[in-house]
Amino acid sequence: DRDVTGVQTCALPISSTTTDVNGNASTNVTLSSSANGAVSVTVSAGGHSASFNITAVVPTQISSITKALGDNQTAIENTAFVSPLVVQVSVASGSLANQVVTWAVTSGSATLSANSTTTNSSGSAQVTAQAGGTPGAVTVTATVGNLSPVTFTLTVSPPGPQLSSGTFENGADFQKGSISPCGIATLIAPGVAPNISGVVTSFNLVGYLNYTVANDTVTVGGAQAPIYNVANLSNGTQQITFQVPCTVTAGSNVPVVVTVGGGSATVNTTVLPASPGVFQSQYTINVQGFGTLPVAVVLKPDGTLVSPTNPARQGEKVVAYVTGMGPTLPSVTTNALPPFGGVPAAVTDQVIVGVNNAGVPVSFAQLSEDLIGVGLVGFTVPTGVTGNVVFSIGVIPPGSSTAYYSNPAAIYIQ
Repeated sequence: DRDVTGVQTCALPISSTTTDVNGNASTNVTLSSSANGAVSVTVSAGGHSASFNITAVVPTQISSITKALGDNQTAIENTAFVSPLVVQVSVASGSLANQVVTWAVTSGSATLSANSTTTNSSGSAQVTAQAGGTPGAVTVTATVGNLSPVTFTLTVSPPGPQLSSGTFENGADFQKGSISPCGIATLIAPGVAPNISGVVTSFNLVGYLNYTVANDTVTVGGAQAPIYNVANLSNGTQQITFQVPCTVTAGSNVPVVVTVGGGSATVNTTVLPASPGVFQSQYTINVQGFGTLPVAVVLKPDGTLVSPTNPARQGEKVVAYVTGMGPTLPSVTTNALPPFGGVPAAVTDQVIVGVNNAGVPVSFAQLSEDLIGVGLVGFTVPTGVTGNVVFSIGVIPPGSSTAYYSNPAAIYIQ
């Protein structure tokens, strides 16, 4: 007979067995519920002994999985998210290490560094994520065992806008490079309105303009600019129309930062002391020597707009709608209107009105009382002039000999 005996943290169903014809003897070992780590089983027969070494592993019972790092990140298309996605696994019993965590992108455009990872000795597991080529929300899940998955929400943003100094135009007549403090400007560049179709406005019928529209912001010379609208037109043109902050100092290297979602771009541009621009109506007419010109937005004494079917009349006092005429007295701040019922905010620059290539008397030049960034210039329609004629406005700042002119527009006189 050979006596087989168990020791330490195990139990044997019988204390001894006998060998078979080949001299082999066996028995089963049952580990106790407290067994953990090294277990030794000693076998003895005829004064000889041998030992079997067994490792007892406590069964793992996973209790929870939680997000530890990486949620709510944003990355530009086709770039890596900065932080890894990290989960923390907790157990009621057993080892924290080597637990398998399964990862998956369940919606959106992104890829992961691995479909599964294992926890370290602290119960932590992680992957890295790469943004895909389609902007929008991304959902990533992490699952361990039979527990409900945890969800990470990420955002893929389009690349920053493609800016150049030539992307800025007057917001009224679209003269390139003609922008000035307090005036209306339009920035036309790819990437400034990638995720919209048509025009998104500030949605304010009255009052202040919004500083963020369609997830876009504009900063000029360190000051945030109020935005009139962001547009992605049917011909593919993307643009932002905004008021140049009144605090900006005119100069040739004024920094402009445009942020679109998580992407941004910076460019230096020229801001003029004045940048008169005449607002244009939907009509165009042919003017001899100038070709086809847009009809200027000019208001007649009865409140109607001048048009080919409603011409200005000789000797009438009319009002043109313009922007970019320079400082006023009293001054008006960014995104604001003149004080209601007070003294009109009169333009301090010298204003010149040209009709049919000749100067005409100016009645007044002031800011509108209800349209931010818009100026009003009153003048008298000259006599002896009829038909389709060219119209423009010029501004000469105090102490300067330089005149700044609008693009030519047209006015019909009868």
